Amino acid sequence: MLFGGVMGKLSFAGELDEYLPFFRCAERMGLGKQTAFGFGQIEVQAKDK
Repeated sequence: MLFGGVMGKLSFAGELDEYLPFFRCAERMGLGKQTAFGFGQIEVQAKDK
């Protein structure tokens, strides 16, 4: 099997408090396809104001 993908970093700025629960959920569940193979992991780092 051939698995392609992308790795990198993504930053958001601004008032994102209302979206943080969704990011936390995605952090636990994974995003995209091939999550059953362990792909799609993200890490959320929220900075204090």
